[in-house]
Amino acid sequence: MIAVIVALKEEIHRWLEHQTFRCQGGSSLPRFYESSTETEVVVVEGGIGRQKAEATTIQTIESYHPSTIISAGFAGGAREGLRSGDLLLCQRLHALAEAPRIGGRLSSLEDSLESDHNLLDMAVKALKDARVPHQRGACLTAPQFVADAPLKRWIGSSYLADVIDMESYWVGRTARAKGISLLALRSVLDPVEVSLPAFVSDVVTAQGKGSRKKALRYAVSRPAQIPELFRLSRQAHAAQETLSQALGTIISSLKEEVVSLSSR
Repeated sequence: MIAVIVALKEEIHRWLEHQTFRCQGGSSLPRFYESSTETEVVVVEGGIGRQKAEATTIQTIESYHPSTIISAGFAGGAREGLRSGDLLLCQRLHALAEAPRIGGRLSSLEDSLESDHNLLDMAVKALKDARVPHQRGACLTAPQFVADAPLKRWIGSSYLADVIDMESYWVGRTARAKGISLLALRSVLDPVEVSLPAFVSDVVTAQGKGSRKKALRYAVSRPAQIPELFRLSRQAHAAQETLSQALGTIISSLKEEVVSLSSR
């Protein structure tokens, strides 16, 4: 069984729809999605942040006993050259112990993790064969949402990170503690030079509840920034497309590998 863990299903909703995944059970988090066409895969929507990432991973392991966990989702760019929709295979995972502040002392880092080397090599080969653009790099998991461009740039240079998220390290550490193989991949939503609109932080804090109303209120109160909202929509679309294509490619390759091993 392969488990794909995301913070919000919207990050991979194109792939979910294409493979006809359907929610099993109630509306509270974590939510589990299964498909009649992808019977060896479960997708889990766990919510944002460390506590939810760890609890979701534990519940997924107890309920589905996966042999592989893929942590997937959006991330903020932390170095120059990354664009919206660029795919990063997270070779290294780090986490900050406390919220970073420009000019402040460097926060200590949790012990680093790495994606499973065999899984990483398989993913790279599958993506190359399918001509899906990708890069390898380092992901830093922060304890709070980082939307401000100067802070993203400072984090990237201070901690040698390529992208910033809020969950992948904690999913990975929990999986590793149970002896489960991990692959982490992130699609860039906001490049390092772009600050996200203020309402995005509110939506993240509210775990996505009322996001359309928040966006509408933001647009009405700041009509001059409506073009910024359209730009954000385009960025999200690019990130979704990349993740959907990458997940489909990687999971197909993983399933072929399982079939090949079982037939020997």
